[in-house]
Amino acid sequence: MNKQKLAYFFSFSVLLGGFFYGESSEAQALTDLADRPLYLAGGRGVPANLVLTPSVEFPTVESVANIDSNYSSSKEFVGYFSSDRCYIYNYASDEADRYFSVSATTSDRTCDGSGEWSGNFLNWAATQTIDPFRKALTGGYRSKDENSLTLL
Repeated sequence: MNKQKLAYFFSFSVLLGGFFYGESSEAQALTDLADRPLYLAGGRGVPANLVLTPSVEFPTVESVANIDSNYSSSKEFVGYFSSDRCYIYNYASDEADRYFSVSATTSDRTCDGSGEWSGNFLNWAATQTIDPFRKALTGGYRSKDENSLTLL
């Protein structure tokens, strides 16, 4: 007897659930959907999405990002290198395997070790205008991306 009551209750629940499901799907079908981008303030305001359109014209690729003509360790320069680190150049016979690697950290953006380069100085000397765009949008161009070594 209990099994029969349970079967009736289950059948009634399924029918009732189907009734409510059908009601909600009809209401959804009657809802108007936007066929163009949504804007704040009823179409008179700010677009809901942000579009970045960086200038990648010839002058952007060829110009330097850090326009100061004199290097100073007192100013932090933007680029791929960390300004508070020192780097050494790893030379290899195959050009694709040559890169800078971190050798030490520094608090004043200067390096005292033999063959060390300040990351801040490398940013000042080597960063082109396109590099901050590349770094912000993609994390930088990776010439080698492996589990043990990533080269920008």
